[in-house]
Amino acid sequence: MPDVPAARAADLLAARVLAAAGLPYVLHEHAPVLGAADHALSGLDLHSSMKTLSFVLADDSVVLVGIPGPAKLSYGALARALGVPRSQVRGAPPQVIEALGMQPGGVCPFTSEPGVQVVLDQAVLDMPVIYCGSGRPDVTVEVTPDVLLRACPAAEVADLG
Repeated sequence: MPDVPAARAADLLAARVLAAAGLPYVLHEHAPVLGAADHALSGLDLHSSMKTLSFVLADDSVVLVGIPGPAKLSYGALARALGVPRSQVRGAPPQVIEALGMQPGGVCPFTSEPGVQVVLDQAVLDMPVIYCGSGRPDVTVEVTPDVLLRACPAAEVADLG
């Protein structure tokens, strides 16, 4: 995997958040990955990957949800974890993702935006290494579960499968 130049890394939301927290990470540059069908383009192990999904609740609050790459999200389990009816959970439109400093296909669990809630599936924390979004679809961040939790200290952990 080619190294990501320092100047480019500074443009990545995840790199800025992790660096500001003094946490270790590795960046992997690859062809843009815009969905599950493109994952092979990254050259990274799908079973060590975490996809981050973005949602908006009825009160317009934003939730970032991390689940294992091959997993399917149980919307009912997410709604229970959030303490809201399922009908109040809807996918975030592109403008919400962009307002967080991210691009579609590159959604990441790392944010410095106040009020954004992060929910992680328990299974993600069982992975020895986690490949997740950087904010851009052509760069993936590699972290350990410990680093993920330290970077997202207010994250809720739940069974979302």
